[in-house]
Amino acid sequence: LSFREKSAWISLISILVVFIPFFWNSYRQFTGQVDGSSGVTVAFGLLVAFVVLEIVLHAVVALQAPNEARSPRDEREHLIEMRATRIAFQVLVLGALAGVGSIHLTHSAWVVQQVVLLAIVLAQLVKFTIQVVLFRQDA
Repeated sequence: LSFREKSAWISLISILVVFIPFFWNSYRQFTGQVDGSSGVTVAFGLLVAFVVLEIVLHAVVALQAPNEARSPRDEREHLIEMRATRIAFQVLVLGALAGVGSIHLTHSAWVVQQVVLLAIVLAQLVKFTIQVVLFRQDA
């Protein structure tokens, strides 16, 4: 696996590992199973865990192949990133529209914020999944 493919895998798995519990916690807050302050504490802890996980795993991979990590992206890697970003952006736009639409279903700014955050996370999942698939096709 190339450094860029490993990086996409790291981000994809990190997002899944952290944001599935994050949104489960948000759902539990919404349904009243968790009070607001403990829900915020859990959410903040998960976000910190995500940042630490990304930094540590990317550092480990970069230390394994420092020359490859420092090298600029080649044309193939640029094309893969552009294709993945184009599709992910469409997911983001649909999710943002769902966030705007959710204000009509509930008058809660917190719900709108959660829907928009979910759209961002789903767009990133789509982006990294497509990158992994395209890297694997060319391998």
